[in-house]
Amino acid sequence: MLFQVYTKLPLIAASVGVAFASYCVYFDYKRRSHPNFWNILKEKRNAKKTEKIKKRIQNAKNGGQEQMMQKMQHSDELLQNGLIEEGVEEISEAILMNPQPLNFMMVLKDNMPKELFIKIYSCVSDAVDYQKSLIKEQVTLTPIEDEME
Repeated sequence: MLFQVYTKLPLIAASVGVAFASYCVYFDYKRRSHPNFWNILKEKRNAKKTEKIKKRIQNAKNGGQEQMMQKMQHSDELLQNGLIEEGVEEISEAILMNPQPLNFMMVLKDNMPKELFIKIYSCVSDAVDYQKSLIKEQVTLTPIEDEME
């Protein structure tokens, strides 16, 4: 009797596993077939990207020379450990904190691999574009009537 239970146990476990995998595939199919799924996914990705940029800009505004050097050291450690994306974010924050970002970018361009510099440049340009969009939203136009009086 006990021997029969042990021979059926792998069969039962396999059938439960197949049932669970089937449920997961069915649920994923239903989720992806929802009409707004791709729009919601895009919105979430854009919101996440915007939050990263906001954080980077806020860190840049609050930072000083010492914090910039810490970010550069931390980014160097991250890059040496193979964490490219995190290292690029740290370097871009350091660039935004720098009082002369263009000169700093030129130094990086001369001293970094081209692929890495392109990622850094892209990250910094996204942050700058976001800053410009914030400035455009804050600018208010004065009415023409006030200028005539």
